[in-house]
Amino acid sequence: MSRGFKKFSKNSYKFFLLIYKTYKLTKKFHEFDRIFKKLYNLLNFVVFSVFLGVGYGKYCIK
Repeated sequence: MSRGFKKFSKNSYKFFLLIYKTYKLTKKFHEFDRIFKKLYNLLNFVVFSVFLGVGYGKYCIK
């Protein structure tokens, strides 16, 4: 599970970075830039929380 998750998070990170760089190049998307950063932070938080929850559940509830 852990290996799959790492692979997934790495790929999604690259994907988001690609989108981010693309939009960064076009300066018209200042509003989008701000929204994107908020969304990206939120996504990171959600993924981290889920990962933490799964880890906690695995080790504490046996």
